[in-house]
Amino acid sequence: MQAHDVYRTMVDLVGLAARFDGAVPADAHSDWTLAVPCEADRFVWVSTKARPLRIGSGSVVEYLEPGDAALIRSDGEVTIQTGPDGSGPPRVDESFVELLRETGLLGASDDPDSFADSGVFYGTAAFGALEPEVLALPSALNSSQWTPTTMVVREAHQLLDDLAAGHRAGPQRDALARVVVTALVDGWTPPALRDGSLSRALERIVHAEQPVPVGELARITNVTDRTLLRRFRAATGRTPDGFQRWWRSLPVRRALLDGEDECAVARASGYSSVRAMRRSLERVARADPFARMSDPDHEPRHSRSGSDIPETGCRSASGGWASW
Repeated sequence: MQAHDVYRTMVDLVGLAARFDGAVPADAHSDWTLAVPCEADRFVWVSTKARPLRIGSGSVVEYLEPGDAALIRSDGEVTIQTGPDGSGPPRVDESFVELLRETGLLGASDDPDSFADSGVFYGTAAFGALEPEVLALPSALNSSQWTPTTMVVREAHQLLDDLAAGHRAGPQRDALARVVVTALVDGWTPPALRDGSLSRALERIVHAEQPVPVGELARITNVTDRTLLRRFRAATGRTPDGFQRWWRSLPVRRALLDGEDECAVARASGYSSVRAMRRSLERVARADPFARMSDPDHEPRHSRSGSDIPETGCRSASGGWASW
């Protein structure tokens, strides 16, 4: 397992949903500006085949060259622009539409926009609530920054283009939207993974079913215990033990944020009780203020200490991780 696979595990823990929203309905060489409404802190992805684009949201601006794609964090609306400021919304030339009708290529019930050839596709992407803490994605990602991403994006764009005429291609387009988004995200390295010397230690932690002693992590990293502690603090802001507790908390916290029953989560995670699970999570939160438990509307869920949370009736045999 490589560090890249640790990152993919992080993405899976956070969760990602991507959707294809459409092809911009515009003539190939016209100037236009499209405003895409999108909930704040979600993302809009855009890929372009032949036109340079300017994409913006709030103070963030990204420029795309033909054949590239970008992922941009929304502040409520994302604009996609081909021409100068003040360009109108995208449209299909009426004379072209009339020609299609006269030649019989466009029926009375057909949508003229389906014959547009702007070569620009866009959609939305949403990550789970743990994204800022685990992935720390920037406000924008551009495929031009990493050649492998560009190659994947162009292949996905061509497949989206091939599906343009299909009326039942929704699931395939959404799948390709995810390909575009994951390719863009794969070009990013979270802060915790930037020290390559820790790769083997992180891989060991990710696969461990029990806590891994600092001495073992130092040995496989080929450094002293002190050096390992220093590097872990510099890269992750945590000690090796603290990082393991934080990592262990991620699937538990995601399950709770997704609304799963606390008793079921505690049992599935190997905790002896809900109280034990909450105490473990509170320990992580005290060590890392960014790891505060929140419910889906961002209200604190740990206002009480573990000692004054009512005990529930569910119990299970505690494992090495849960009792640590």
